Amino acid sequence: MTTIFVERLRSLREIRGLKQADVADKAGIERSTYRGYENPIKQREPNTETLARIAKALNTTTDYLLGVTEQILPLLHDSKNMDPVEMQARREIEELFSRKNVLTGENIRLIADFTKMLADQRLKTQEKPDENGS
Repeated sequence: MTTIFVERLRSLREIRGLKQADVADKAGIERSTYRGYENPIKQREPNTETLARIAKALNTTTDYLLGVTEQILPLLHDSKNMDPVEMQARREIEELFSRKNVLTGENIRLIADFTKMLADQRLKTQEKPDENGS
């Protein structure tokens, strides 16, 4: 793996407010193995399946970790069908998450909690029967 992999792995873990052990546990790999991936001297290389699990644990893509793209957050659906306002909001969020030391782990947790609350409210609104009882 390249230096960019090691740098992105460490940087994104720190941005997410996670410890090495947290990522290893989420990815289902040994903690010592994960530490080796972040160690620029050892330069351990995960196999494809492990790389995918690490990317999922960090809520990113394998392409980002490998330096293929600058897009940290995976797109949830095709951007061609995305509202321009939503697309701009996603870019702004991605920019915030990509800048080191801008958001603390607690900030990110609050954002996640707030986002979940908004999604839950939207789902409840969609589940309500209309005024005709249907």
